[in-house]
Amino acid sequence: MKKDIQKICLLILCSLILFYSCPPPEGPPRGEYDKNFQWRFETGAQVNSSPIILNDVIYFGSSDGNFYALDALTGTEKWRFATKGEIQSIPFIHEGVAYFGSDDNFFYAVDISTGQEKWKFQTWNNIRSGALIYNGAAIFGSLDHFVYAVDVETGQEKWKFRTAGAVYSTPFISGDKVYFGSGDYHLYAVDLSELHE
Repeated sequence: MKKDIQKICLLILCSLILFYSCPPPEGPPRGEYDKNFQWRFETGAQVNSSPIILNDVIYFGSSDGNFYALDALTGTEKWRFATKGEIQSIPFIHEGVAYFGSDDNFFYAVDISTGQEKWKFQTWNNIRSGALIYNGAAIFGSLDHFVYAVDVETGQEKWKFRTAGAVYSTPFISGDKVYFGSGDYHLYAVDLSELHE
């Protein structure tokens, strides 16, 4: 019995040594990339934000904390706007203003013609959710568990809805309801008429 236990322990030990001594599968060599692109633009960190294009200008955020506007045809920078956190949210543009969140806990409204801040709104955690505009409000989620509606003109809160988890998803509106997911394992359908300032 004792010898059997020793054999089992030895087998487990050999398996662990074999597992940890094997190198991980190799991916593409670091720094190599395909060359058949029209242009590329280097930022100071990873680009995890999805870009959008309007009137031949491409807008996107970077983990270097900047929100960029580039000429979509040449990749030439037109302007950049600095925040104090990573930008991973998808921007939304409405009537000449770009709306996006940052990991500095602020949601920004930036004039796309100048790259200047119109206003910013503070939440209690990072903002990875994209936004949508509805009835004069920018609606977006935050990792602080809330979905917010902020007046597009003033940057003042119109209402907020609390969930039990971080909100990464971008809200969607159909009819008189807003739909969004939460880290609390639920998808919510909320009647907009029941949300008040």
